[in-house]
Formats: sequence, structure tokens, C-alpha cells
Amino acid sequence: MPKPIKLKTVIKILKEKGFFFVSQKGSHGKFRKPGNQTRTVVVKMAKKEIPYGTFQSILLHYGLDECDFMTVKTIITVPSIRDCYNLDKKCYQK
Repeated sequence: MPKPIKLKTVIKILKEKGFFFVSQKGSHGKFRKPGNQTRTVVVKMAKKEIPYGTFQSILLHYGLDECDFMTVKTIITVPSIRDCYNLDKKCYQK
């Protein structure tokens, strides 16, 4: 089972992909992308790590994939991602 992703990493990557922080209510923060006011990423800010399933949900809902996160200048330290999803072939053969 893949390990959780660090919250700081997810926020940094969302910002590098064009999302910006909108507001926070309680423990949940909202991020939006300019020009697309209908899609909002909601992230639980109280935790230091995001479960991998939640991370995948963010990717699928907003049209991103693991390759988008691997090409950003941030290194995601989840060794099992490459093993489970074979990112080397999928990302680098484009």
C-alpha cells in the first residue's frame, strides 16, 4: 500500500500547477485555478500527511496525473508509486 503524501508537498505542487489559496474554514483549505472558478480543491490542512487515496482523488478530479507531480521540481518521496504504477515507462515515454 502506498504511503501518505506530505501536505507541504501537495500544496507546493498545486501552487506550481497554477492553483492558489482561496480560504480556509476549520481544518479545510480551498485552492482554485485562475479562470476556472467552478473547480475547487479542498485539502484538510490539520494533518501533516494526506492519505494516498485522497491524493489520487485530487489528481483524478482535477485532470492531473502522477506524471504531473513527478515532473514538478519537487521530489515526492513515495518509493512505491513507481513500483505500483510503473511511472518510469508512463511518464518518460511521452
